[in-house]
Amino acid sequence: MTIIAYIGRCINEKEQLNRFKDDYARDSFNSNFFLLYGGPNIFTHLRTSMRNSFYTQGTKVLVLHLYSKIQRVLMAMKTLVRIWRKRRATIASVETDLFMNSLNNFPNYQKIKLLQKGTIYEFRLTDIMKLWLTALCNSSSFSPNPILPKNPFTNIPFDQGHLATCYVKLRRTDFIIPPLITIFWNCSMDLERFREEAYPQLKEEAVRNYMDKSSNEIMFYDIVAMISSLARHLNHRSVSMDLSDRHKLEFIYDMKPFLYEFLLSQHCCNPVRKRRVRKEMLRKLKLFFIKNPLSGRRVVFPAWRSRRQESNNFSFMTNSVLGDSVFIFGARREEEESAASGDAAPDANVVVGSSPIEDPGAAATDMDEDESYNEVLDDSGDETDIQEEEIRESELFTGEGESGDDEDDADEL
Repeated sequence: MTIIAYIGRCINEKEQLNRFKDDYARDSFNSNFFLLYGGPNIFTHLRTSMRNSFYTQGTKVLVLHLYSKIQRVLMAMKTLVRIWRKRRATIASVETDLFMNSLNNFPNYQKIKLLQKGTIYEFRLTDIMKLWLTALCNSSSFSPNPILPKNPFTNIPFDQGHLATCYVKLRRTDFIIPPLITIFWNCSMDLERFREEAYPQLKEEAVRNYMDKSSNEIMFYDIVAMISSLARHLNHRSVSMDLSDRHKLEFIYDMKPFLYEFLLSQHCCNPVRKRRVRKEMLRKLKLFFIKNPLSGRRVVFPAWRSRRQESNNFSFMTNSVLGDSVFIFGARREEEESAASGDAAPDANVVVGSSPIEDPGAAATDMDEDESYNEVLDDSGDETDIQEEEIRESELFTGEGESGDDEDDADEL
């Protein structure tokens, strides 16, 4: 037997409400009486009885009288239990709000005490309001999933009695109550009904939560996907995936407002707002890339060398700059410079620039090949031969060579 049934039976025995002369009226009252205080929610049964057309007006008056008696006794017992719990409860050693400000600095109408699990906690009403709003705006990715707020000190959810007490006290202050909390109150604090009634607002809050909780890597890939999907509006612009960490963070910081509006234009439930946000986002994004043409692109600056350094370290067979440990043709120039500086002439068996771990036989072979290449490159001997031939031809042309031959013949005779 429930406590409501026990109270109803005691009231019925004391006042003898079921003494009717008519048997039908007595049976109808008894059946309605047991229906009233036999269930967990007596107000629902009372409303059903008041709307029943088979009950007489006298029976409805008696049922309403019985209901008021049961409610009076029940509320008195709840008040007694509440007083007993408060006297036996312990006070939490919390003297600051969630921002570490002392609670003594605030007036009493801005604070509230809540009893939970045998402990009394004191909060600021603004802290409770922020926790409440955050819990109602909870989401999984872009899907709204509202929950009840939790005690920040014990991580235990507040029940509907705690929230009702907070809302009533918030109404007595000058604080502006957020619209989502008002909608939740009007939905009788039912989460499923609240999710259905406030779905458009919760959808926008889900997009905002996604932007606040996403990491930089996820946000960077979302930005790349956004620009790729808007390529035909942005002159087929692309984003480099090889950006440095610093440039990537700067690019994410610049693109955050555009990404929020892009996601809002995709997940917003209001078609008019969706079109307006998308149009405004495209206009701002085009203007941004016109003013910042290198944003999101990788720029490479080559390290140029002077021509003198390249001419001294340039390979004959390749088109790359070599180090000092690699042999370079033109060793004769190094020998001449060393001889001019007074240094000893290098050994003929040593190849300039060769590695010390090479084979001596291979070094000799390389030296012969290098000398043959140097002979090909050195054209001083060819110039001497050309000059001698020109002198000989000039002598023959002037006749000096023929006269010399006649004198020799005369001497012989």
